[in-house]
Amino acid sequence: MAAIAGRRKGKEQISDLDWMTMAALSASTRPLSAMRKGAGPDDVGLSITYPWILKQWFQAGGSRPQVDSMGLGALKSGLFMFANLMRFWRSHWLVIQIDSSLVTTGAPNTFEQRHWVVVNPNFQPRVRRGGTGPWVAMGDVMSDFWKVPQEEASRAMEGVHLGDWPMELSLVTWGKEDFRTRMTRLGDVPARFYGGYAFPHFR
Repeated sequence: MAAIAGRRKGKEQISDLDWMTMAALSASTRPLSAMRKGAGPDDVGLSITYPWILKQWFQAGGSRPQVDSMGLGALKSGLFMFANLMRFWRSHWLVIQIDSSLVTTGAPNTFEQRHWVVVNPNFQPRVRRGGTGPWVAMGDVMSDFWKVPQEEASRAMEGVHLGDWPMELSLVTWGKEDFRTRMTRLGDVPARFYGGYAFPHFR
């Protein structure tokens, strides 16, 4: 994490050794796979990094989540919680759990394609306000959720009226430090976002 925070544009900062270390950390702290001495390639349940385990990693480094929209990680968190998390982009590590189809396209798969990613700390998530207006920081559109007719106020947090707005979201994932999502509308998010954490930067 510290490496990518100071990344210069166009220069990779996370070494291959860091990625390998992360994989080993993930494998060694899975409570169920430890009982069976490791998970095989097809052990979907045993290869999961559970939300509370991920929090323990950061807490061990002295960073506790300021925002936690994961809960137990069983349900999707919705567009409002996604946009709210993006408000903390500048001063926090944003670690989110997504369906991998957010980066690869295709239909979401509720259980087998969950994936932890980090929002790129060097590329601010943006959205095109109104669909054709100016590009703004994604965290700046919270007030837009409430700009609905009175009779639709009960569903404002679903953000259906924002669904066609283009977004730009860059992630650190699969050994890549600047992976732009292939799903590029806010409306693509709700079915593919399980929740996440905003961890204050390490001191």
